[in-house]
Amino acid sequence: MRTGWPAGCRSDKFLRNLPCLAGPQAHLDHCLPGSLPKLRRSTHLPDTPPTRHTAEMTSQDSLPKPLGDYIRTSRIALAVSRIEEDAPLILVNEPFCRLTGYAATEVLGRNCRLLQGEETTDEMRRPLHDFVRGAGPDSGRFPILNYRKDGSSFSNFVFMTRLFDRSGTARFILASQFDMTSAMRRSRLPQNDKELTRALDDVEQISREFGLAVVGSAQLIADSVALLARLSLDDHKD
Repeated sequence: MRTGWPAGCRSDKFLRNLPCLAGPQAHLDHCLPGSLPKLRRSTHLPDTPPTRHTAEMTSQDSLPKPLGDYIRTSRIALAVSRIEEDAPLILVNEPFCRLTGYAATEVLGRNCRLLQGEETTDEMRRPLHDFVRGAGPDSGRFPILNYRKDGSSFSNFVFMTRLFDRSGTARFILASQFDMTSAMRRSRLPQNDKELTRALDDVEQISREFGLAVVGSAQLIADSVALLARLSLDDHKD
């Protein structure tokens, strides 16, 4: 039987104390119906022209090979989906597979909602759905209850950012997953986010060579760490 939220991390308390973060000054009302910002194109486009590597981008499904290779070797869970159609996954790395229990061949071509389950509420789903559909800022972080292949649940703190081409059109979504089911796991978030920040810097540099832009998210990540630290303190008080 699938389990629900762990003790000390109930879904109602969790969502009350941990709003989805969609930018440095984001609030919970960014995640509520009727208050979503209009879709906008990123103004943070690279001014460096594409290099000779651009020829390696052979289709809309394809990432530049150096970027895909980098993501595959990262030590944190990373996944890339294509914006078009139903946002199918086109790349996942080994940490993602270890976290979810799925092999890459089982998830590629499918939407990440395959990780949702019976206790994943509409309130949790909505911010991620809206982000994939283009609403709100270009980077966000969202708490959601997910399920592994074996049916066990985990509290996932999902970071998502859009990758834009030189015309300002969103082409891909880069996502990073973090298991924060217990206070012990949440204590590892600062270290995880040091690696996430470093990975985003590297991805931005590699992407620039291929005419892709990634919006900087350092402040968003810093706000996430501070918010989870407060949640951990609340757990100790209960």
